[in-house]
Amino acid sequence: MVLAGLLYAGSGAGLAIVQLLRFSFIQRTEPNAWPSRGDWSWLAAAILAGGIVGPILLMFGLATTAASTTSLLLHDLRQRLRKGRWPRYGIADSE
Repeated sequence: MVLAGLLYAGSGAGLAIVQLLRFSFIQRTEPNAWPSRGDWSWLAAAILAGGIVGPILLMFGLATTAASTTSLLLHDLRQRLRKGRWPRYGIADSE
């Protein structure tokens, strides 16, 4: 977890440097498109679910589930995806 945090921090610092260099050397001709007021709550929810809650639940599941059970669950998921049994979620048949 510490390594992941360091990698994310390094990525953020690198992108901050790139943005500073970009704004200092390139003149902007058009304004940035920011999310509207109603979109900020959706953006915060997506960040919270995908960046914080998701990895925590993944680590909890990997720590508490036996390897054989996980293998069987992944096999069942792959079979469902191949046969296209989840059309309502927008997952199409891959073959």
